Amino acid sequence: MKNSLLKSNIAILFFLLITIGCRKEPCFNYAELDEYSAITKEWFVDESIGNRPLIDINGINQTLQIVTNDISSTDDSSEDACGNIYGRFSQSIDYITSVSPLRFNFRINGSSYKESFYLELNCRNNNTTNSITTSYNFVDKSCPEGNAVITYLEEYQTKKKKYNDVLEITLNSPPTINDVKKVYFSKVYGLIKFIQVNGNEFEVN
Repeated sequence: MKNSLLKSNIAILFFLLITIGCRKEPCFNYAELDEYSAITKEWFVDESIGNRPLIDINGINQTLQIVTNDISSTDDSSEDACGNIYGRFSQSIDYITSVSPLRFNFRINGSSYKESFYLELNCRNNNTTNSITTSYNFVDKSCPEGNAVITYLEEYQTKKKKYNDVLEITLNSPPTINDVKKVYFSKVYGLIKFIQVNGNEFEVN
């Protein structure tokens, strides 16, 4: 009796494993993915924007330099269980300044699932090799890494200009007082301001 019951339980378990293993992923929702793609691409930095003057709170001028601004895309990066395909796109922008050792890389990405629509920021201090990476998901408006507070601002006013649609990125645990604790990133214009732990502020002039 016990052997029969054991065999029966094993058969049921085997059936459940096979059923779960064969379960298909849902097919792409093209309307939803297209909507996420449109929202994400609005944050692309205009390729015509070049180097810009940068000034700190002490009035010291330097230059915010764009090292790279690359856009790439493919039409068939992912395929679902129904045989549908969806593409991928990204923009990668590298910034350095003419004086400070700070370097910023922003990557804007989109693909075939909700988690793939995001802006990723990497801050690096070339003097110390300290590096922090965080990201903002455009779909659920979250920071998956949990290492920053990221706030969407409809407007942000610098000394010289009012910007619409800005992400304020506040890093939770910058390594040293010379590292970055807050970054402002605007639609179209990209990096417009950053603040170090020591209180020094730099903004596009």
